[in-house]
Amino acid sequence: MMDELMGVEDENGRKLRDEEIINVLLMYLNAGHESSAHVTIWATVLLHQHPDCLCNARNMTPKAGTFLPFGAGSHMCPGNDLAKIEIAAFLHYFLVGYE
Repeated sequence: MMDELMGVEDENGRKLRDEEIINVLLMYLNAGHESSAHVTIWATVLLHQHPDCLCNARNMTPKAGTFLPFGAGSHMCPGNDLAKIEIAAFLHYFLVGYE
């Protein structure tokens, strides 16, 4: 990825500056972390505010293909499996220990 960022040129032949490459790499680093963190925080807040949703969720059978938070096909997020594991693990331990 670093080689590609260092070699990419726009339509005028301008290459990315070092600062721009660093910003792109930081964006990728933070994007993978923030999405999982935001989902777990909002799930916690919303379950606290609406405890009746947990009862509904236990009896719910979602229809396949109706929820695509990480995109689909060639536009699928490369970190989707890790994010789902992190979110599921957090929610499991949070809800098991919730009183």
